[in-house]
Amino acid sequence: MEEGSIHGTPSIDLTIPEECTLAYVWIAEFRDGTLLGQFDSTGREVMYREVQNRIHDLLKLHLTSVDGDHRVTVRLTDGMRPICFRRHIRRMNSGKEPHSDGHEVVYALGFQQTIRECNFKGVMYIDKQGNVTLENE
Repeated sequence: MEEGSIHGTPSIDLTIPEECTLAYVWIAEFRDGTLLGQFDSTGREVMYREVQNRIHDLLKLHLTSVDGDHRVTVRLTDGMRPICFRRHIRRMNSGKEPHSDGHEVVYALGFQQTIRECNFKGVMYIDKQGNVTLENE
């Protein structure tokens, strides 16, 4: 991915290994201006735990397509907790064609917040083509 290839995306040296099969990678942006990408400049994957360790300093969490064409961002305010995960969806056929099950990966990005003992959650689901569905739970 070319550095700063999407308008408004923080510039970070994100080296994605050739064997990577992900459609999107995360970039964490912290209040002090530092950035942490899912892959470092050597192509080593950074564990999401490193973002969670700095949760109180997290300003934005970006999902950026590896081809540089799409970006989805959640901006976090005080008391918000980020949501970021991948969901693998397998569709099994009815048995007519035994080897034709479908596999899709959907990426989720959002937030969770507790206000007056009520839990609020907003999650965007992003498919490989960049289509976004927002769900309020």
